[in-house]
Amino acid sequence: MRLLLDESLATLPVTETVRGELAAPGLPIEILHGLKAADVGPDDAALINTGEYGELQETHQLLPDLAVVFDKEGPVMMRTPVRPDEIERTPIRLIDAGSSAELLARATMNSFFGIMPDGFLRDDAPDSQAVVVEGAMALTPPEAGFNEDLTRAWFILTSEAYVSHLLVIPNEASEQQRAALVKTATTLKTAIAEHRRDIRTRIVESTGLDRDRLTALFQATRWSLEPEDRRALLLLLQLGNKSRQAGPYVSKLQFAGEE
Repeated sequence: MRLLLDESLATLPVTETVRGELAAPGLPIEILHGLKAADVGPDDAALINTGEYGELQETHQLLPDLAVVFDKEGPVMMRTPVRPDEIERTPIRLIDAGSSAELLARATMNSFFGIMPDGFLRDDAPDSQAVVVEGAMALTPPEAGFNEDLTRAWFILTSEAYVSHLLVIPNEASEQQRAALVKTATTLKTAIAEHRRDIRTRIVESTGLDRDRLTALFQATRWSLEPEDRRALLLLLQLGNKSRQAGPYVSKLQFAGEE
């Protein structure tokens, strides 16, 4: 069994730990930018965008031992030329936004901001008055207009954290394979804590982002799925896909080793 890692700003502490050989994972690891459900084979474990889980729910189960969870602030922003409450209806343009960011935007756009979306578009949308950006661009202040943190909006709306990434394991994985994956997850989390300054330096050098801004972001990050995060996760999957337009609907979560 190999472990696939999605590479985005949210997961950079994990991928830089592997790339910098700051931990000995114990499993073959492959890092893929923009990892999709279609890239995950039946024998692969993967740290994936939450929005990809629907496509994998029949073949994979969740392991809570590694995740990316943001408390009250995160790397997904909405930018508008005017105050959001002045916008009634508009196409929503997604720029460098993964499937989790799309779920977050779908869940908050109307319920929190009162904006009625005329679709969520990844191509040019010249008439759009709302742009959702993720990653390095989201942490760079805009030259003009308004900038709204969608993780903060989600927390105000639901009192829940934003679960950006999940660890999945094949349904048919053996107990030995599961134990190896749990050990690898623990090793990576330990290295992230022990080498956080070195990791942050690597990320600053690779992205050019402000160190203080990165520090604030990762101080708001947790690296495993706690029991209270399960409700937050299911709520995001369901509220972000009420119209069934963001992939297969998820009615329940299935964790490895649980009935």
